[in-house]
Amino acid sequence: MLKTEKFTNIETKVVEEVHNEKVGNSVFSDPSLIKHNCSQLANLSDEEYQKGIEKIKNQINKNPETVFKTSVIFYLVSAKKK
Repeated sequence: MLKTEKFTNIETKVVEEVHNEKVGNSVFSDPSLIKHNCSQLANLSDEEYQKGIEKIKNQINKNPETVFKTSVIFYLVSAKKK
């Protein structure tokens, strides 16, 4: 898209990596699990979001020591306009 718009010197680099683990119910203290705190979750309907939360609760009921892992990589894209 940047090339199409005549940008040059296009660079992409990783600026931050966030890795996190929560065990059992502690996953519900993770701010990224709140629907409107995470853009990916915000795209879900309320019904889809609730179904996902119920799946997490069911997994915790099956195994209270379930480990939930989060891995997010933030990129910076830079370019120059001709």
